[in-house]
Amino acid sequence: MPKIFEGISFKDADVMTLITERLKKINEQNRDLGENKLRRIREILQDVQDEVSKQINIVREINLFFDKENAKITGNHKAVLEKDTSTRISTKWITKFISDFTKPAGMFRTPGDFSDQMDALPSMKEKIEYSYQSFNDSAKPNVDYKTLLNPFSYYNLNYYITTQDGTLNSGSTGQTYSALALLCIAKLSLLDNGKVGKDNKGLRFMNIDETESIGSNFDMLSDIAKEYDYQIISMSINPLKLEEGKQYIYQLNRNLKYDQINHHPAGIFTKEDESKYSLEN
Repeated sequence: MPKIFEGISFKDADVMTLITERLKKINEQNRDLGENKLRRIREILQDVQDEVSKQINIVREINLFFDKENAKITGNHKAVLEKDTSTRISTKWITKFISDFTKPAGMFRTPGDFSDQMDALPSMKEKIEYSYQSFNDSAKPNVDYKTLLNPFSYYNLNYYITTQDGTLNSGSTGQTYSALALLCIAKLSLLDNGKVGKDNKGLRFMNIDETESIGSNFDMLSDIAKEYDYQIISMSINPLKLEEGKQYIYQLNRNLKYDQINHHPAGIFTKEDESKYSLEN
């Protein structure tokens, strides 16, 4: 016999009252559980929206980096990182969802309303997908909860080179190489709360392959390396921009006796006091 009926006789007039109270309590518990799930969904969606805003702000900071005078690419070109929010889905549905549920869920319930429909769905992923369909004016079909909870679903990024007046330019090999190097440095400069250079402990290397092919863009990368405390490492047929006291040069020569073996690199140090770097010491 269920506990609700323990200690009473079925002839008692209280049976129907006890059943009614018990069912009411069960409904209240289920409603509380549904409201807790709604609150959790609000928290999750708020986190998604916050993360999208954070990432968009990073794009803005990177573009501020590109606007610096020493980040100009040869020919007075500049790199641009553009956000594109005209994607399949928009954060507008999240904003509307959060706005409509700023008050405790279930306060103004009516039979068959959104909250009741949510209660009927067994899993959180189904509730999130139903929320998207309910709060998006132009909801797309077949959008699953993983897509809805992925911040990268709400925008795309385009990276390109422009002239001073904003005209797109495909760029030369040296210009595109420099643009990629700038993007990497800009992203790294945002780590550890924006600490850069010697204030941010660590080793920073800028690898530049075939420096001869990037021409005067090397000067731009060299200036940035000095500002942000990077050490440039490059390999090329001929050394570029030799400066006394500022470089270490290693010459690699082929061993003619063995096809797959080179001689040991020969160090040509350009430090002012070359004696302490001598290979003989």
